[in-house]
Amino acid sequence: MVRKESHQKPPIAPREWIVAVCGSITLGFTSWGLGGVVTWSLHAMLFGGLLTLFFAICPLPSKLNGFDGRHGNWRNFKRLFLSPIFWFGTCFLIYITIQALNPAAEVVRDERGWWVEATYPPLAVWLPTSVRSDYEPMNAWRILVMHSAAVFLSLGLVVGLSRRLTTCVVLWSLFLNGTCMAMVAVIQNFSDTNKILWIFPSENPLSWGSFFYRNQCAAYFAWTILIGILLYFFHVNRSRKLGLSGGPHFLCVFLNAAVLFSAYLANSRAGIIFTTIIFLWFSILLFVDFCFSLKNGNQLSGSLIAFALVSMFACLLYFGANQVDWHRLQERFGGFDRLKLEMESGNRALASRATFDMANDRLHYGWGAGSFRYIFPMYQKNYPDLFYSEWLIWEGERGRDFYRYAHNDILQFLSEYGIVGVCLLLGMFGAFWCYCISYLTKSFYIASSILVASSISVVHAYIDFIYHSPAYWVAFLGVIGPATKLLYLDTR
Repeated sequence: MVRKESHQKPPIAPREWIVAVCGSITLGFTSWGLGGVVTWSLHAMLFGGLLTLFFAICPLPSKLNGFDGRHGNWRNFKRLFLSPIFWFGTCFLIYITIQALNPAAEVVRDERGWWVEATYPPLAVWLPTSVRSDYEPMNAWRILVMHSAAVFLSLGLVVGLSRRLTTCVVLWSLFLNGTCMAMVAVIQNFSDTNKILWIFPSENPLSWGSFFYRNQCAAYFAWTILIGILLYFFHVNRSRKLGLSGGPHFLCVFLNAAVLFSAYLANSRAGIIFTTIIFLWFSILLFVDFCFSLKNGNQLSGSLIAFALVSMFACLLYFGANQVDWHRLQERFGGFDRLKLEMESGNRALASRATFDMANDRLHYGWGAGSFRYIFPMYQKNYPDLFYSEWLIWEGERGRDFYRYAHNDILQFLSEYGIVGVCLLLGMFGAFWCYCISYLTKSFYIASSILVASSISVVHAYIDFIYHSPAYWVAFLGVIGPATKLLYLDTR
């Protein structure tokens, strides 16, 4: 039996619909934007973030602000100024801009190769500095574009969303696009193509889906599964409050299983571990919810959840036994001794040590955004096993290896932004985590899932370079707005 609401709500403001559409398109595009590695896709994300923020805060006629009292030119600015993301994010973007405008070194190239030469900072020696280099492949301005796209999108959604329907539209856009990309990746894998989405050539044979790096794609899958978890428990709670027997939440279970299947086929060790952990967390919450459902006498809901769980694991078992190359996975993981050796003395462990050495020399302000690949060789040479390549052999001698990223985002952030920049980033996430913690008792399933998934993301970033994927970073920060809004709306 359906219980109708006692009053009719005013229609959603046109301004909010515009923000929701812009945000949905931008978040959906992150699934297909080639990881943001290609310049045009990075700029498309920046344009989407700017457009979302513009329509969220720009003065508009009263008709576009609607009649529900939730939007108005001053009201939207007030929400903007009350957001911790605005203050910490704006300061962080200004900080990177100062670095970009104040280079203390530059990359010099000729027929012999390239090297870094010191220059006098044009602004001041005591200000944050960077390395002057080309926009392609990397410099401080390119990093500024990546962070701007993420911060602008997150702010636009924080300010512009206030209703359940628009919030769910934005989250469903990311979830469905991420799931579709996961399935396209599976089809692409079985088609034996060596191009991204059958169109774009890739120099990296370990690509997956629309991402040039499978580890970044697997991290994106973990974040997609989180969105499925949030939508599932939000919709199941709404259905129970309204006395409904069904809803779109059961679709989230099967779509999450499909995303996990694609993550296993991607054959990324860290991706498999972390997507499995977050999916197991989802399963635990489902089981807990099933027990409470039985306790409260909601037999129908409990039976449907049990059926969804059984069907989900049956599908995973069937596809896993027939399609996943378990022997290849076993070779990738190896034994416990091999993993322990890699963590203690492998190339990534040595790279982390060298990156920490690099960070330690400019601990306060860092070397500058986008400077890692240019400064790191000076510290890399102190580790011969890291400096010389194991696969680049010329006339019986090993060539020099080149690292674009540290494979440790946390230490790379510290080396490029210093303590000041990292603290500004922590301010954004700290406010978000505190908000989630405050809702643990009111909306446990959603709040705890956000905390678990974001913590997993930080751990993953410590052993990989997932935060340097613009597509992942924009989706990661962009979800903060709708997720916090969903926490609030779930208790209403």
